[in-house]
Amino acid sequence: MTFLLNTGKTNLHELSLGVTSKNYFTGAVRNPADRSLFTGGSSGGTAAAIAAGFVKVGLGTDNMGSVRIPAALCGVYGYRPTVNRYPSEGVVTISHTRDTIGLLADNLEDIELFDSIITTGSLSDERSHSPGFYGTLYRYGDKISLGVSK
Repeated sequence: MTFLLNTGKTNLHELSLGVTSKNYFTGAVRNPADRSLFTGGSSGGTAAAIAAGFVKVGLGTDNMGSVRIPAALCGVYGYRPTVNRYPSEGVVTISHTRDTIGLLADNLEDIELFDSIITTGSLSDERSHSPGFYGTLYRYGDKISLGVSK
C-alpha cells in the first residue's frame, strides 16, 4: 500500500457555502459518473476528483453536509468528524460549533489511515484518542510513502 499525498485545490461552491458546487467564476463541478449531474457541495470538486480516480483521498469542510452530500452523490466515502478533532488553523469558519474539516476517499481504510495521520494522538491533546501520525507509521511501517508538493 503506497500513498502519494498530492496537494492541490479543486473547484468548490463559492465561499464553501452551497450544495451545488457551482462556482460563478470557474463553473459547475460535473459528476464523473454522469456529466449532466452535479456533485453536491460545497466540497464537490474533491468528491469528483476522487470518483474520477485522480486522487485517493481529499479534504473538505463540512458545516451542513458539505462533505457528506458530495460523497453520497459521487459514490465515494465522506467522513465528518466531531468539531475540533482536526486542527483548524487556516480554516475560515462560518459556525464555531458546526464547521469542521472532513475527509473524502474511495475506501474506508484510507479514511481511517488519514484520520490517524491528521490527528496528533498526543496525550495532552484532548481532540483525539487515535494513535496519531507516529502510531500510524508504526502500524503501517514502510507501506506508506507520502509526497508533498512545494
